[in-house]
Amino acid sequence: MSQIPQSDWSPVAASNTASPPNGAPEGWLPSQVNNWGREMMAAIKVWYNTANATTISTGTDTIVLTLTTAPTSYTSGMQIGFYKSASANTGACTINVNSLGAKALVKRDGSTALGAGDLVANTLYFATYDGTSFRVHDLGIG
Repeated sequence: MSQIPQSDWSPVAASNTASPPNGAPEGWLPSQVNNWGREMMAAIKVWYNTANATTISTGTDTIVLTLTTAPTSYTSGMQIGFYKSASANTGACTINVNSLGAKALVKRDGSTALGAGDLVANTLYFATYDGTSFRVHDLGIG
């Protein structure tokens, strides 16, 4: 199953000429269309499950997320959405997505640690991985 960040898919349509299911070259066989379509469906679903807030977190300052479709690694630009279910944080936080390893969860500037009460229980949050940490970009955290 492809995960869009780890794939070699190009944003330039004419560059996606690899053999199916990784591409769609000119003259490919009709029997290859179904595999290509399934690959597209799987990749879109992985993206959707990761980017949309369908996951409830556990932990207070050590947040654990278990996405229904597990990513195979952290990739720069990866976005996650989650509901903070436990009590408000008490200080700096880490987040661990599907046991890939704990990463700092920081404010939008990418370097400021979260302070006590920045994450509130029963609240929706979105964060983007910048290659080092996850930057929270919700309403009011900044």
